[in-house]
Amino acid sequence: MATPGVDTTLRISFGIVHGLLLAMAFPLAYVIVPAFTRANPIVILCGLIPLISYLWGLGLNALSQYITCNTVSGQQIALASLFGPAFVVLFSVIVYFAGFLRAPVESVLPLSADTDMKYALGFSFYLLWAGMYAQTISSGMVQSCPS
Repeated sequence: MATPGVDTTLRISFGIVHGLLLAMAFPLAYVIVPAFTRANPIVILCGLIPLISYLWGLGLNALSQYITCNTVSGQQIALASLFGPAFVVLFSVIVYFAGFLRAPVESVLPLSADTDMKYALGFSFYLLWAGMYAQTISSGMVQSCPS
């Protein structure tokens, strides 16, 4: 069993990593498939990014549980990893339908910045926090070692 300080540090570190990955996903979608992303942002936000979050969360949670417990419980990890997609969908839907929430992020970007990239970065801010919160919670759940 790891010490409590290691447990907390591990949860926070994995949360930051997960959040950064999700924050980069939506702007990268605009770079890789701009026409599709521009036409269907909700498909990317509520379909592809939650899938990425779940898969990434599975790996981080398995590693977190192995570091803490020296064992891995697939069922516990699979259930705890559902927080990632749930938070991503929740935050994305809220920001999508309440567009004024993107305004503080978009307003600090230069006027010469691409409109699509401003739009994507407005979502990225919230995806960062969704990933950090979800991974921190799920890492804490998987660090209770299975019997």
